[in-house]
Amino acid sequence: MELGPARLATVAKELGIGDEFLFNDMMLYSSSFEKGSTDLEVAWSGIGQYKDLMTPMQTCMLTAAIANGGVMMEPRLLSRVADGNNRVKLTAGSRVYKTVLTAAESEIMQNAMFDTVNHGTGRKAALESYQVGGKTATSETLPRGTGRYISSFLGFAPADDPKVLALCIIRNPQGVYYGGLVAAPVVRELFENILPYLDEIGYYEKNETINRN
Repeated sequence: MELGPARLATVAKELGIGDEFLFNDMMLYSSSFEKGSTDLEVAWSGIGQYKDLMTPMQTCMLTAAIANGGVMMEPRLLSRVADGNNRVKLTAGSRVYKTVLTAAESEIMQNAMFDTVNHGTGRKAALESYQVGGKTATSETLPRGTGRYISSFLGFAPADDPKVLALCIIRNPQGVYYGGLVAAPVVRELFENILPYLDEIGYYEKNETINRN
């Protein structure tokens, strides 16, 4: 509320909300942010509960930018093409979309997401061998007041060299509906299976060009 609707809208635009994503591999619907006109609407919009709309892919792109020092990359469906002997015939490469945060800003966000998993609502996504950063979310579906929710958890790992990012969205979970309780464990299970495998095969050591640049 102290920031006000104009500043919130400016930052939303800087983060790519409202952009038309026409990438080589895919086209994404635009996310949107609408300025509130009352204190209540501004407060709601600040936590994503007014008329804010975010696509899952843009949410992942933004979180990947936080893990990548503030640099947002274009999403790719294809990373490489290999033959039956695993000889690489084509590498799609990677492309920067734009820088949405400074390195210092992204570090602040990273630490906040680590704290969420270590000490906050995302503790059920924590792993013993890897540091996970994440954000829980629990929102009402429209129309509000019907007792239906969308529960989610978005996380990346490991902290020292982010390799994977996952978003779990559960619509209208039965019983407990908090994202940190129902969605975070799903992402933890994904990371438990993916991260040791990537370390074992040395995938990112062999494919540094598609990691961050």
